[in-house]
Amino acid sequence: MDYTKELFRDLYWNYIEAPYETAEAFKEALRTYHKSIGYKGTYPKIKWDENTINSPKVMIAAIVLPLEEYEEVREHIETLEAANGKYFTALDLLYQTHNKIGSPILGDRDNHFFEGFAFAVEEKFGEEKIPVYVLITGS
Repeated sequence: MDYTKELFRDLYWNYIEAPYETAEAFKEALRTYHKSIGYKGTYPKIKWDENTINSPKVMIAAIVLPLEEYEEVREHIETLEAANGKYFTALDLLYQTHNKIGSPILGDRDNHFFEGFAFAVEEKFGEEKIPVYVLITGS
């Protein structure tokens, strides 16, 4: 299946905030964040409810930078399941990524700024094929 190579490269966010209770609360926080950083131009035109990744599951791989000099850089992979059971909307993908990877795994790291997703590969598990995206972060 064909997957979008890059997603949300023009969206600004950070993972220092705690997980959000609802997707709507997350969406409002994202809008507020864009205003608070003085984002020049228009807010990215996100089609929140449209099919963003046409798969009921997606694997997100994130690089986790060390907190201490004796720690090593590591990779964290999380499998997310679409809320509707069919595909990921933009809101579902961003919300789940924040709550399951961003805040708990990257929130206290130097690379806690969201910079988008990049498609890596489609993994096959028996008959199931799951796309793998790399979470692009920066400091």
